[in-house]
Formats: sequence, structure tokens, C-alpha cells
Amino acid sequence: MKEMKRFGKIAIWNLCFATLTLSCTKVEQSEPTQAQISYNVVQYTQTKAAGEYPTNVPFVSSAFYLENGKTWAANHSEAKPYIENAIISYDETRTSWHDADHAYYWPSAGKLTFFSYSPQAIQASTKIDRNSGITITNWDVNSHQDVDIMIADVQTDQTANQTGGTYTGVPTIFRHALSKISGFTFNLHKDYYKDSNIEFLLNSIVIKNMPQKGTYSNTMPSESNIGAWTKAADGIYSYTWYSNASGTPIPYSTETPTVPDGNYSKLYLLPQLYPADGGPSLEITYTKRTYGENGSTDSQITASVSFYDLFASTGHRLVINRNLTFNIVFNIDSNLITWAPDQQPWGSGDFTIDF
Repeated sequence: MKEMKRFGKIAIWNLCFATLTLSCTKVEQSEPTQAQISYNVVQYTQTKAAGEYPTNVPFVSSAFYLENGKTWAANHSEAKPYIENAIISYDETRTSWHDADHAYYWPSAGKLTFFSYSPQAIQASTKIDRNSGITITNWDVNSHQDVDIMIADVQTDQTANQTGGTYTGVPTIFRHALSKISGFTFNLHKDYYKDSNIEFLLNSIVIKNMPQKGTYSNTMPSESNIGAWTKAADGIYSYTWYSNASGTPIPYSTETPTVPDGNYSKLYLLPQLYPADGGPSLEITYTKRTYGENGSTDSQITASVSFYDLFASTGHRLVINRNLTFNIVFNIDSNLITWAPDQQPWGSGDFTIDF
């Protein structure tokens, strides 16, 4: 996730819409009687309270016009463009969000429906349409690991700036369109070194064969309909989150598990439905070192689980807008490997994994 010169008192829009032929209507306002359009921008949080959206990240917004007596639900195919791909940024002087290059005003009659996405950097790949909503085409998550895509809930049939929260304006509630891995923690089921003279050393964490390219679509973004990605046939990548040939010791802890420094601080993932065979997997390689009278002996072990199995509780799907942490526990008291994922909205998703 990451953000306006005003011109005079005359605002002009070209309202273009499709009929059997393309026609345009020019609407002029000689003296704006309504307030200037601004945006009340927040970020969705797990508690549904208003989170802070970064004021240094411009976003893109479009609005469509319908005359009085019509609604978006019943008449959206008749809607005319009113604001087209405006770059909305934060004005510190006015402490408000609006277009820096054009002053848009509320129409004296009629209604506006707003679609917005963030950040501005994805504009070349993104389209807003009155019928198909927001579409992001052929997005390669691997090539854009610094881009946190967010989609705002659509605001239908608006007639004026709303008051509430930090800002006054069109409610613009952003939700993450990708998911991400935030980290891994490691612990032991018990103190094996104390009880059995066994030490565990972490060698590597690898996410294998992850599809990372696809197209996003959503006709009506909302809390209950954040949208969906259709993955492409290409764009499959593997990621080595952590690697240490010598091994990093994993001590037993009753309170604070080990968090190894890795190659990533986060990893954005394409939300998707995983196949039963041949899909991505999480692979952990570790060394079990056993100490005896004549020294120590090492056994290197690789444990792997498919993302298909890992996300069984959500229909074998990585759900959109999820933040994942993997809590991995080494347990040699049982031959059974237990994977217990818990997906939560962005900010607190934890996975508890027992080896």
C-alpha cells in the first residue's frame, strides 16, 4: 500500500457514453453551487475500524454519473463518465484528498458512483469500466514485490461529501488485493537437548513452484466481495526465504520462538485456488544433531507440505487480503506431521505447523 492546482470557477467535463454510436455531451458549470469533491481515505483493518492510509501514496479514482430517479444497481449501464482516472493525492495545506490538477465539483442534480484503486503505479495495467468494474490485467506479482495493490469499496449513488473520521469526503475504504507472507517462527515441542541430547538446526525455507501471474477483476468491490484473481499459465516462481548450510540452532522456548533473518521481510503472493497435484509447496530443511560419547552425528531432513493441503480449510484456496505467518514446531515424539493453518484478514494470520 502506498498518493492536487485548482482551476478557477469554471469546471468542464466531457461526458462520453456508448450507444449505437459514440456520443459525447459537454456539461458546463459557470458557477459551482456544490462543494468540491474530496475523498475520505482509510484502510480496512481486522477490527473494521478505520486504519491509517499512507498520505504519500496517490491513488486512482473514476466516477460515473446518473440522473435523479436512477440508481447504480438498476441503471449502471446508462451511467456516463464524470471523473476519469483522476490521480488523487493528499493536500497537506488543506488536509484533504483530491485531484491536484483539476477541481471536480458535485453535480447540482444526479448521483455519482466511485471506483478507486491504489497505488497509482499500477495504472498502466488497470482499467475502470461501468460494466466490468476494476480489472488488473496480466499482473506479475514476482516482478512487483514492492507494490501493495489495494482496491476500495465501490461507493454508489453519492450526492455529496460525507463527514466522518479524519477527513471529509467520499468514503474510500481500501482493502489489500494480494496476500503476503510476513515471516516464519521456529520452536521445539520440548527441550530435546536437555532430555535426549538432540539439537535442531534450520537449513532452509523454500516456497516452491508458486504461480504469481494473473488477472484481477471485480464489478462491485466491497467488504463481502473483495474480488478474485485468475492465474495465468506462466509466471511460476520459487523463493528461498532462508538458507544456511551450517544450520541455525533452534532452541526450546516457552515464550519467544526463534525468528531467523531471511532473504525477505515479506513476500506478496497471488491469491488463488491450488491444484491437488503439481502445485506449490512449502519445504523446510533442517538438521537433527544427536550428541553421544563419541561426538555428534547429523541427520538432514526435508519436510514438505503442498499449499493444496495447507489451505484445505478454505477450500484449497489462498484467500485474498491475508497476511500469513508460519509458526513451525519440531516434534519428534510423534511421526505425524500436523499442519494447522489459520487465515485471518491482513494483519494477524498465523499458521501453526508441527513437525
